[in-house]
Amino acid sequence: MKLPLTAAVLLSALLAGCQTGPARPRIAGDAAAVVGDVAVRVEERPAEAVDAGEPSDDVLEPAEAVRRAVLHDPALQASLARLRSAWADAAQVRLLPNPVMTVGLRFREGGGSPIVDAALAADLLSLLQMPRRISAADARLRAAAGEALATLADAVSDVQESYFTVQAMEDELSALDERRKLSERLVELGRARLKVGEAASLDVIALETQRLELEVDVAEKLEDLAEARIELARLVGEPSSAAQWKLAKWNAPPAAGAPESEWVAAAMRGRAEVRSKQWELVALGDEVRLAGWAFLEGSDAGVQSERDMEWSVGPELAVPLPFFDWGQARQEKARAELAAARHEMVKLQRQIVQDVRTHYSAYNSTLRTLGRARGELLPLQERRASQAEASYKAGETDVANLLLAEEDLIDARVKVIELQKKTAVARVKLQRAVGGIGIAAAVDASTTRPATSAPASAPAGSPAIDMRGRP
Repeated sequence: MKLPLTAAVLLSALLAGCQTGPARPRIAGDAAAVVGDVAVRVEERPAEAVDAGEPSDDVLEPAEAVRRAVLHDPALQASLARLRSAWADAAQVRLLPNPVMTVGLRFREGGGSPIVDAALAADLLSLLQMPRRISAADARLRAAAGEALATLADAVSDVQESYFTVQAMEDELSALDERRKLSERLVELGRARLKVGEAASLDVIALETQRLELEVDVAEKLEDLAEARIELARLVGEPSSAAQWKLAKWNAPPAAGAPESEWVAAAMRGRAEVRSKQWELVALGDEVRLAGWAFLEGSDAGVQSERDMEWSVGPELAVPLPFFDWGQARQEKARAELAAARHEMVKLQRQIVQDVRTHYSAYNSTLRTLGRARGELLPLQERRASQAEASYKAGETDVANLLLAEEDLIDARVKVIELQKKTAVARVKLQRAVGGIGIAAAVDASTTRPATSAPASAPAGSPAIDMRGRP
């Protein structure tokens, strides 16, 4: 018996279903733009124990903290697993639906050879929709890659902010400890002067009160520092560790020399969230077109054969008649979801512009304030405190002036430390606003380029689509 043409076509399509799937997702290149110069490989890893158990050095550098956070962040690993799931979906839609074979056997009333019915059919709608389904699944795969990159940027930003918080607290404790030691010396000096009648008892009481207040402040700062170190330990994957690393000294970050418009344009090009939303629009646009085929749901195409003394074979097509449901509700739902995604895209872009402008202004303003505090305020307060202490030792002034000068000096030192932390955190937030450390470094290096007058409408690697989700 010769194989009918329809059966040959179905068999060829079935064999074609065993085709190569989509390429495995690789985000290493884009991840490098997020982490900058930090040498770390972003890839999916098995689930870890509560404590990762990575050997720890005595000194924890900022780059090392970022590396550990990237390696051991469970949220990042979960997003990479979801990326693999999206890859599996993209591979699945490339497979043709399994054909369905139906065999019927009917016996004759008076005996004799039975009548055999056999049919081989495949889902017609799945075959017709396959190219568009592949396009939608590939777009969602790329959107999942963008979500993974956004999670990576969050992990980097969180650990950097935690690191600089601990760093600032330690510097504040050092300033308070110096002030406490000085206060103890002043108490001893006051008691000595009280014995020889050169000071009043109220002066000594004021000095002792100040020393106790400083001890209370130090105790509170120690408690806050312990909590901050525990948080940093969690972020680097060692929540149960002693977290007694020595941190690097604070280094002044570079000025944001590029104009604001350059930073906004870089964010529109580099933010993974924008890229993910762009690909989501592509997928939703494909689903709008898929919804146009809804009236064919339940259609089958195949081969029907019957043996009644002799075999007869021919093609068979089962198509529903769209009297009541021609897919109007599904099409409307798909269009509504696409419209919602378009509005979410606009909301996201506006939020990004706001974030970049806010953090750009805050960073530059804080950097300028820090420069004045370190270059003008602190030296002035140090000279004043030194002169007040010399006058008090010489008996030329009372303790009130000395206390006031010392309090103003410690306030100035703490203010500088707070501004250092605020500047570092503002830099971290600006980096996160544009998409990562490497992207911010590229903007810093692009100050010689002409300023961009308007933000880019789509990030690099995004599909060329309009706001209706059409490729």
